[in-house]
Amino acid sequence: MRIIFFGLLIIQPILLVISSFQQRAQTGSGKNQVPVRVDGQFFTSPLLDCDMEFDHIPPFKTQIEEYVASAIKRGDAKRISVHFRQLNNGYTFGINEDDKFQPASLFKVAAMMYVLKKAENHPEILDESVEMKFRNDPVLGETDLRHGQSYTIRELVSALIINSDNHALATLQFRFQNRVMWQSVLSELGYPITSTASTLNNISPKAYSILLRVLYNAAYLNRQYSEEALSILSKAKFKGGIVQGVGSEDIIIANKFGLRKWSGSVQLHESALVYLSNAPYTLTIMTEGKDENDLKSILSRISEITYKHVNESVTDRQLATNNSPTRLTNPILDCDSHPDMAVNFSISTDSLIDDFKKDETIKDLSIYVRELRFGDIYYRGEDHKYNIGGLTTLIHTMAILREVKTSTLLKANEKTIQDESNARRMLVVDVLQKLETGSVPSKVYHAYGVEMKPALVNLFEDIGVKYFDLENVLNASINTEEASMLFRVLYNATILSREDSENILSALSSYQAKQGIRKGIGNDDYFASIQSISTCEILGDHVYELCDLGIVYMDDNPYIICVMIKGANKGRLSESIYQLSKLVYKEIKSKKSTSVID
Repeated sequence: MRIIFFGLLIIQPILLVISSFQQRAQTGSGKNQVPVRVDGQFFTSPLLDCDMEFDHIPPFKTQIEEYVASAIKRGDAKRISVHFRQLNNGYTFGINEDDKFQPASLFKVAAMMYVLKKAENHPEILDESVEMKFRNDPVLGETDLRHGQSYTIRELVSALIINSDNHALATLQFRFQNRVMWQSVLSELGYPITSTASTLNNISPKAYSILLRVLYNAAYLNRQYSEEALSILSKAKFKGGIVQGVGSEDIIIANKFGLRKWSGSVQLHESALVYLSNAPYTLTIMTEGKDENDLKSILSRISEITYKHVNESVTDRQLATNNSPTRLTNPILDCDSHPDMAVNFSISTDSLIDDFKKDETIKDLSIYVRELRFGDIYYRGEDHKYNIGGLTTLIHTMAILREVKTSTLLKANEKTIQDESNARRMLVVDVLQKLETGSVPSKVYHAYGVEMKPALVNLFEDIGVKYFDLENVLNASINTEEASMLFRVLYNATILSREDSENILSALSSYQAKQGIRKGIGNDDYFASIQSISTCEILGDHVYELCDLGIVYMDDNPYIICVMIKGANKGRLSESIYQLSKLVYKEIKSKKSTSVID
């Protein structure tokens, strides 16, 4: 376990009140959500999606199974595989969903994501002009691009998806010196693909569907480029399969097809995100047979059955159509969960808190604990508000990092910084140091060419926080769950990039205060992430507020703990946090050991 400590005694005014964290959470049947993660470096575990635990499957699966069996029996197809997922509640099913096929042009979606990922820190790339060096090659298929003419990277990406243009793909591969761009993306998503003469990048419908899910969740690309990617996909010209089965021009469908032909065999696939009312869903179908038209009919019929049944289940008719502006993404912050800590944890912690409250020097106490991998939570006094204090340093750092592009850093420091990763690490350290040593936040923003208020507003809007202009109020207030959300989105890498999230938590690991939560862990052989928000005196009442917050990296069961306490004796407050931390650490460690034995 590693210790990350962030000790701050600085009170910075902030123009926001954190009043309502409204993370997007899929709901259904009161079941817990199961995080779908990809291995991080150390401090993060990037969140891709939330699976749901259901006791039943959509009723139309049987109808599709019967249709698949009959189509194969008739000889219309040799193989058919299907993966379905309803995005607002997690209902999912598959039919031969793990069977692998040669995806052909389906991989162009991942290639697009590769380019847009580059643009996140180098947005100028998309406006760069590239000469089309490839002549109209029959092997590459038809193209509207002209040999010798220059096109922007953005135009090539659009042609890549909308027209499934292989000449655009070849030009992008040449520009980025990478013939397997999709492999990089899928590997980062936890689906490493290797190409051999026998496999030819085989992938299953279930595995492929993660591409559309992470675009919808904005869990790989940032929100701007996830929107752009889905917008391009919604303009794809292939209309003969899933789109035809839906049969409505008013419904937005982001889709991509893949076709591969060789002697005596054809594979035709399609993956789509259908924006149906308040019931958007993904449908990925992969087929193999002898006749392309037969396979196209199969795609259309399975889509028709799916659309009919999902549409009948929708009661709210607020359509997201091509005629009305809408966001194509629904960004995910964390998975929802229900309190489910071990009973002895709750009882023992409740008892200790009750003992503290008998002490007249302690005016108020709140605690929030959340296991990051399993979602179990425990809290007391979660609605009580405390001074935001030194937490503003972390908030400002996150807001600045979201706005500063790597290309800007490299240009400003071209003589001293050559490596992009090093530039991001140095940015984190520099911003934190300036804020900790008392620099005026607005001047720190200005130093990086960022406007403070819009950056803060954007950050909290994306986290789902209501904000207010508090220019006449020195200090905003926050509760334990709201404060913990900032560390949750860093651990999940769902607001900042994976690199920046990792860099912030890594930078915070250098703080080694031996009090409060850190003292409660008490084992230097383990590592944890802890943040002390502030120690402040409320003038007039001689009341102190002491807050500790952080991530404890307990082997395979990291957890967030946030304690906020108010009272007249600072030493007693710190001692109370220490005792709570010690108890929580002991109970979670004991719970983990018990679960392993069981």
